[in-house]
Amino acid sequence: ERKSKQMQLAQVTSQLKKLSVDSEPRWGTMNAQAMVEHLTETLKLAQGKLETSLEVPEEKVPKAQGFILSKHPMPKNFKASFAPENPVLNYSSMNEAIEGFEKEWASYSAFFDGKEDRETLHPNFGMLNKTLWDKLNEKHIQHHLSQFGLND
Repeated sequence: ERKSKQMQLAQVTSQLKKLSVDSEPRWGTMNAQAMVEHLTETLKLAQGKLETSLEVPEEKVPKAQGFILSKHPMPKNFKASFAPENPVLNYSSMNEAIEGFEKEWASYSAFFDGKEDRETLHPNFGMLNKTLWDKLNEKHIQHHLSQFGLND
């Protein structure tokens, strides 16, 4: 289990390292570094490191969680209130941003290690355990790799 996670991280990181600050998105307003930092913020959210609250009606949560488990990709130009259009960058370079992502991935893995039932809040999907966070992160990362033409 742990080994496959690391392989996944290596695969994602090798894709992200193909990006440059000039890489153009196929849709959306985020530049490449902002996208990498956005993925890092999502890993922080999964660990309960960011203040958040449920932004959808409680009765919509089961359907939203069903989407996580479905084969459907995330829609292009999906607007999330917690992901600003023009975010302030936290890192001074793309390489630093990728290193930050790798560190946060390790922290995320440790957070759920041996605590698969632990749940944290996602503003659009409600309380998620490790299985749901893993599936959502995979879907979310694929979405943003596609945004920059990396996983075709």
